[in-house]
Amino acid sequence: MGNCMVTQTARVEGLNGEVQVVQLRMPLSLALMSNMVRFCMRVTRAVANRPRLSDVFLAKNNVNNEVHNQAFGNLSKNCRRDVNRIKGNNKSCTRFSMCRADADRFSDSALELIGRYMLNNNRLKDIGLGDLRMDDSRMKLLFQELTGSKSVESLSFYIRGVDREVVFGAEAISDMVPFLKNAPKLSYISLSGNEILTEGFELLVNALDGGSITQLLLDECKIDDISALEECTLPRLFMLHLSGNCITSIPSLKNHKSLGWLTLSNNKIEKPILGDIGSLDHICLDGNGINDKDVEVLADSLHHNTSLHVLSLENNPFTERGLCALLRLLNNVSSIGSTLQSNHTLKSITVPHSIGDFTIPRPEPNSADDTPARKELRKHIKDATRINSNSSNHGRDKVIQTQLNSTKRYELACFQGTSESLFSDDDTFLLPEILALVGEEYGHNDLYQLLIEVVPYLMSSA
Repeated sequence: MGNCMVTQTARVEGLNGEVQVVQLRMPLSLALMSNMVRFCMRVTRAVANRPRLSDVFLAKNNVNNEVHNQAFGNLSKNCRRDVNRIKGNNKSCTRFSMCRADADRFSDSALELIGRYMLNNNRLKDIGLGDLRMDDSRMKLLFQELTGSKSVESLSFYIRGVDREVVFGAEAISDMVPFLKNAPKLSYISLSGNEILTEGFELLVNALDGGSITQLLLDECKIDDISALEECTLPRLFMLHLSGNCITSIPSLKNHKSLGWLTLSNNKIEKPILGDIGSLDHICLDGNGINDKDVEVLADSLHHNTSLHVLSLENNPFTERGLCALLRLLNNVSSIGSTLQSNHTLKSITVPHSIGDFTIPRPEPNSADDTPARKELRKHIKDATRINSNSSNHGRDKVIQTQLNSTKRYELACFQGTSESLFSDDDTFLLPEILALVGEEYGHNDLYQLLIEVVPYLMSSA
């Protein structure tokens, strides 16, 4: 191969400046080396003519800074400082919110940029943008950039009543879905005051299915159906606020094992049946137009419930009949057995003082509508819930304090429309224990009165 010769064409400049083309014969190895040298020279010239990477970076950075300054330059010093800290992933900035003046000046381009900065930040925990007057289009600008977060725990777009000129709806919830599904630490959401409707509610809870959400505030969002709760599981949800909507029924809540607090005040609950409510501890049904028949349905559904401790029924137009149904739920004096099987779980029931309590302004507690019967019924209800709260043996103490107290038993029997007799046919097996309790707790006078009632049972069984 070393003896192989090739002809190589070259341009040669003579002494007189003329350029001549000559052909040279040279070994192949030397020709290859010559071509390699020319190639390297071309590459060197090309690289020398390109701009330096540092220059490209600086130019791009200058453009980005100009865009940033145009977007945020009109905001307050404090707001610009927080934006810069979020952009730089500064550990000292874990919350982002703004005053109303900055919110009014926050442009669409600023929304896009802050969404991008938040996406790339892993220290931000709380986002509160309720003052931003967000509609569907502005929510889209924010969440087309903010598609997830490894650190955000709280998100609020709560709008106060006086600021509801601009709101967002179900379309905005649709744009939020990628973020909701990619925010593993998100535990608190408040969208109260926006018009997300039932469609938005369904999108929201489905996006949160199986997630870490613990508090969900959706007051006054024009939701009329929450049955989507039956189709998903929010394993850590503890508090659900749905006041001021148009909800007509309460679905099964058995999928949400941690749900303890449900607020449904000022809705349109037609049949307040609390069946499968899981571990619910507190429910507020204030201002739902609940009447006497509704209270009776509600009381029946709670007869065997062992989780609900607090029931609020203020601002509802039910009368003494409804109060009697609640009293019967807590302490049914139709027989000893019924008392023992009453609801011993409810520790607090808040009821209206008068038939006018569902009006605004509410009447004073001593108003003419607050009849003696209503006052007495509220007292008996409070006594029963106090036993539920303080006693370690609820049924026994209710029997002792009401059934074995002839005066109280008479009052309760009159309210509940039941016989004044202490025993039913199924209670005779309890006689020895009851006689002992009366003698121990109330002395010989009540024991004598009780024996008068017992004699017919003893005679009939002889």
